[in-house]
Amino acid sequence: MTLFREGGRATLTIGDRGRGVPAGILDRAGANAHLCVGIQRMRQRVRQLGGTLGIESGPGGTTVPVVLPIPSDQAGAL
Repeated sequence: MTLFREGGRATLTIGDRGRGVPAGILDRAGANAHLCVGIQRMRQRVRQLGGTLGIESGPGGTTVPVVLPIPSDQAGAL
């Protein structure tokens, strides 16, 4: 897990070194909504805050970067 600030944004990245998500599961999230409900809800919440959530997965593990804007009144907090 890493957290860093760049400009007016904070990036939180969570990752592991597992076997990754099987090929195609993330691509088929719409068709198999029951498999990815948690991911969809996380993306919704991050979007509500004006940010983005990505998922990168492969045989060496999965990484989930979340980028959020830092409100100007909180810029000194990080």
